[in-house]
Amino acid sequence: MRAMEDKEDRTRLERLIAIDDRISNNRYPTMRALCQAFNVRPRTIYADIRLLRDRFGLDIRFDRFRKGYYNANPGKRIPIGDLAENDYVLLMTGCSALGSFFGTQILSTLRNAVTHMGKRLSFDVESDNVSFDRMFITTRTVPTNIDPDVLSTLCRAVLQSRNASIKMLGDSPVACTPFSFIETDNGWHLLALNLSTGQVEKCELAKITHCQLTEEHTKVDRSGLLDQFLAAHKDQSGCCR
Repeated sequence: MRAMEDKEDRTRLERLIAIDDRISNNRYPTMRALCQAFNVRPRTIYADIRLLRDRFGLDIRFDRFRKGYYNANPGKRIPIGDLAENDYVLLMTGCSALGSFFGTQILSTLRNAVTHMGKRLSFDVESDNVSFDRMFITTRTVPTNIDPDVLSTLCRAVLQSRNASIKMLGDSPVACTPFSFIETDNGWHLLALNLSTGQVEKCELAKITHCQLTEEHTKVDRSGLLDQFLAAHKDQSGCCR
């Protein structure tokens, strides 16, 4: 019984956050659109909006001209539940460091995500572009053409143990099992098991133009594949290049 209640609470919290996003981003969702989006009845949406107003202090109003809801104070959002100040600071600095490795497109995407997340915090943390630029200063030339959507999809494949179809610049799509990212003298690469050849291949991230997850999950020994690759590519100094 308790497990069912916890699941219902998580489901409602997810719905509240999604409603907050739709209302606060000037989409002016109608009652009908909200009901269809979450497969609930109007009375459920009314109760959710009342909760957003009363408990979280959101100034949600109805625009009669657009026939939809909006947040009259978009700076006020649902706070992120258990994220402490130190956690957020480390997350922000981690994103800045990651962006310095993967280039300007990734950094821009991460900045937007962290800034959007910062609107839900109960404490003040400066997270504008100037703050990011002052955190980590790199002295090497970073790539500027790694696609954020490709990188995030590949990360999902690794974290969710999923197979993927990737397309390199000028080549046909290849079915593979992504399992690691590695930096070499020539930049960042994806290590993936080619499902057609059964071989581990190194793919330059900047040259991957498209990536799509497949429904198939994998149980490959990722650690074993990585150790095997590193052992086969060690130079005299013991570093993989």
